[in-house]
Amino acid sequence: MGLAHVFGTRKSFVEWEIVRDMGCRNGYKKESKKMTKQIKIEYKNSDAIEAALRAINGKKDSHTFYLSHQIDRIAAEAEEKIAALSIAKKHRAGATYVAQSGEELPSAYKYGAATTTVTIARTSGGWYITDIKSSTLYPRSKPARSLRITQEQDAIAIAAVRNEYKVI
Repeated sequence: MGLAHVFGTRKSFVEWEIVRDMGCRNGYKKESKKMTKQIKIEYKNSDAIEAALRAINGKKDSHTFYLSHQIDRIAAEAEEKIAALSIAKKHRAGATYVAQSGEELPSAYKYGAATTTVTIARTSGGWYITDIKSSTLYPRSKPARSLRITQEQDAIAIAAVRNEYKVI
């Protein structure tokens, strides 16, 4: 039995190889949507923020970020966390904050819930949305929240902590 017998023609064999290399069925690969530009988190951009969230979430809204004021709260939360590290406003540029939507799911959930993960970055002009992804939150797990700072910001935070105590 040759390939022509199994696939009918050489062309169908080549198409099968392409599909196999892509790792998906029927020759179609689901591509994740990516943001093309950053969006500043401010009131006048609320329509653009909600449109970007809608593009990622589709019709899902139960455990996802879907309103611009939710993103405003994330930016405020990130600003509070970076301020708690005693980092002055002029040194806050470069920090990023990753937040996953939703709340801890009870164990009664059998499957994971569709959520949104938003990455925001601090610049000298404020917080900007740099990435929005669809994600999954599983039962008995909490949504991810993570502040990432630069090495310079880390040094400032460590110096601030060391100023609060004396070694005897």
